[in-house]
Amino acid sequence: MNNHLHPVLTRILHQRGLTTEQEIERFLFPDFSHEHDPYLLQGMASAVARLRLASESQEKVMIHGDYDADGLTAAALMFKALSSMGIRAYVYIPSRDDGYGLQREGLMLAKEKGCTVVVTVDCGITAVKEAEEALTLGLDLIITDHHVPGSVLPPAVAVINPRLSTCAYPFKELAGVGVAYKVAVALLGEPARDFLDLVAVGTVADVAPLVGENRLYVQKGLEILKTPSFGFSALMRVAGVQPESLRAGHIGFALAPRLNAAGRIADASLPLRLLLTREPDKALAIAEKLDTLNRERQRIEQEVLIEALALVNPSEKAFVLSAPMWPHGVVGIVAARLVEKFYRPCILLCQGEQGEWRGSGRSIPGFDLVAALSRCSTTLIKYGGHSLAAGLTLKEEQLTDFRHAFLAVANEMPDALFTRRISIDAELDVAEANTELAAALELLAPFGVGNPEPIFSSGQLTLTDKRLVGKAGEHLRIMWASAQGVTGAGIMFRAAERFDDLAAGNRLDITFRLSREEFRGQVQVSFHLRDFKVGAEWWLVMSPVLSDARFARLTPELKSAFFQPPHLFTPMYLRRKGARFELRPELTLDAADTCILAAPPIGSETPPLGAACSFVDQDVMYSGKEQLPMLVPDRRALLAMYRFAANRLSFSLTDFAEEFSLPLAVAYSVAAAALRVFTELGLLEFSFNEGLVRCAVKSLAKQDLSQSATFMALAAWSKQGG
Repeated sequence: MNNHLHPVLTRILHQRGLTTEQEIERFLFPDFSHEHDPYLLQGMASAVARLRLASESQEKVMIHGDYDADGLTAAALMFKALSSMGIRAYVYIPSRDDGYGLQREGLMLAKEKGCTVVVTVDCGITAVKEAEEALTLGLDLIITDHHVPGSVLPPAVAVINPRLSTCAYPFKELAGVGVAYKVAVALLGEPARDFLDLVAVGTVADVAPLVGENRLYVQKGLEILKTPSFGFSALMRVAGVQPESLRAGHIGFALAPRLNAAGRIADASLPLRLLLTREPDKALAIAEKLDTLNRERQRIEQEVLIEALALVNPSEKAFVLSAPMWPHGVVGIVAARLVEKFYRPCILLCQGEQGEWRGSGRSIPGFDLVAALSRCSTTLIKYGGHSLAAGLTLKEEQLTDFRHAFLAVANEMPDALFTRRISIDAELDVAEANTELAAALELLAPFGVGNPEPIFSSGQLTLTDKRLVGKAGEHLRIMWASAQGVTGAGIMFRAAERFDDLAAGNRLDITFRLSREEFRGQVQVSFHLRDFKVGAEWWLVMSPVLSDARFARLTPELKSAFFQPPHLFTPMYLRRKGARFELRPELTLDAADTCILAAPPIGSETPPLGAACSFVDQDVMYSGKEQLPMLVPDRRALLAMYRFAANRLSFSLTDFAEEFSLPLAVAYSVAAAALRVFTELGLLEFSFNEGLVRCAVKSLAKQDLSQSATFMALAAWSKQGG
């Protein structure tokens, strides 16, 4: 089979540890024969026995979910599974104000409804106190969860969690909805596969790794979603997603945010009703309400983000930011935005009604958030989550102690951990990045954590144009040409702030993702830029003889560096990136840099560039001994220059250059030399600031030029050939 795969695809598979034909086929074409037996999950047999007894005894069951997309889809799935068994089931979804995890209010509601069994989905693994209360209330508790267990498990009829240290289940990365699905499979067998649309949405929304069973379930769930239920159909409609072209990315960026929006700022049961309704008109009405809530969530999120940015200290290795009135529903997503921007672990906290601080955190690979919180546990009331995302609650008076403790953990980490790195799957010539390759890469889908979309790099490109695009000009589109003349363009989302880093003619290295897009009936390849590196342009200015075209591009400060007599001129290394220049003490080239000999030493054919500049592009503006008379004015020229200066209180060096027909850079140096001569002879005094000279005449008496040290040094320098 490998012989029929695109060679770049084969290379990527090998790099990801899939080398045998069996491994590759199992990954690219997963099927249900790859599923694990649900009874390998510890506690499954006890849970199934109790639920079957509830069905036979016509007992009522309360399903306790959570307010995010994983918890909502898990609750909907469990409701459908139990209902198909004839069980009278209720669903309790706590609000964010209630807090995350198993809630006492949910248990009280179960008792009030006459339920005898409570099944948690996507929560409960650390709810020891609440589980004990369930026992007191006479409720049989079945916990299904996927979060990291605590040191003590809650008392229950069954605790099902693949992360339990004593659980032999082979795949540990199921989302909450995935664990609920395994219960449904144990109860119903193959008919449970009808619920894989819910599993796909919850798994992607919870950013679970798309490998192993998760990959199988998301791939099969996406197929079901191409002919969606009423609820998902309505959600796709308001999100502008076409079912037939649905991908995992659409779930993460279009469907999940709308499901989550209600739980963030309103009633979390609203999306549950959408997932369970069988009425298309009702589904559309709920979806439209969710879409409205999502836009409101975006507005609130932006406000909080602006406030949070004002509190950030970029020099810290982690951020713990707090404001009493921040809405609890958006602090997690704002924390994620800050992690994306600064690549630092971030926790955002707001205050609850009782004065306690509640919040969410997001992290980076290599910094386990739950492990870090466990080291700060003496300052916390409760916490839980994953290595990259967690929730926490602490007392009002513990905020300062917690911040110090958390930052202390971060400060133990090596600096390299906080440097964003992009893993490159393959280096490509841009000509290789075609529709054939993009089509082959689609076999790797669905993409997500654990199975990222391949990232490629390409170098030695020349920037030909740049634009800001999008409704608010928030995205950056750049165009390029390769050394072989192949042209292309790519877009980098939310990168408007990097517009000024680029200038036409820049040499570029880019990293990018590829996809196939259809435009006006034509299939074409699209470049989605992840990052770019601008090759710096180095100017080696060994003498003050620089062309006007180049000199005009320098800042006033750098131009002022040319205001020195030519025989004293200090060689300069000017580094340009985008439109910005800076003076550097030495030449240090990166691979993408170009080096230009902008002005060579007078009287020398080859400057001492060294091995690092073996590829220097010589762009000589003026050179050779014939330029010495221009740099060293004779007696007649000095007299004319003195009259020019003495007749003016001030003059610009642009005027000086025009008067004496000099290139502007040369005018700076010649004026500096002449004015020093006049000062040494006691004829005048002067001051210089950013191209403007001010003079004060001291004497009009004739002087002997040989009394000027500068004049004599210039003459000797000229006689020696520069």
